Amino acid sequence: MRLTDRGFSLTELIIVLAVFGIVAAIASPSFSSYRDNVHLREAVRQISGDMGLCRQRAVAENMQYKITFDAQTMTYSISRKPVPVNIWTTVATGIPICAGKRAIVFSKNPSFSGGVSSVTFHPRGTSGLGSLTLKHERTGRRMTLTTTITGRIRISKN
Repeated sequence: MRLTDRGFSLTELIIVLAVFGIVAAIASPSFSSYRDNVHLREAVRQISGDMGLCRQRAVAENMQYKITFDAQTMTYSISRKPVPVNIWTTVATGIPICAGKRAIVFSKNPSFSGGVSSVTFHPRGTSGLGSLTLKHERTGRRMTLTTTITGRIRISKN
């Protein structure tokens, strides 16, 4: 073997790049679908986590906590009120649902007890009944968050 025979030829490099390009072209749609699904799950978990936190704080602080959803701006706000007083105080407002991922939308308007777009957690750990469904516009996948009267939050795929 001579000293000049080491390394790869141009033909070998082109073949390797072509194979890599074909594999990337095949994997790209799967990765895109996976990423979209992750964004949807991320949005649902974010809301579920905030609902759970509101429930815990309602019990710990002996106050009512309410999460109000705005379907137009895809945001929600958190409010609280002491039990004997009837004045709601906003704790956080304009919290984006999955910030920067515009393809996540409400499949239908959130609907909780009394047909309102807010869920209230009480000091005993209970909450209003209802659900909200998020949808990824591109894939059409849906996930639903449901609250029970016992304050439990359930996530289901549709």
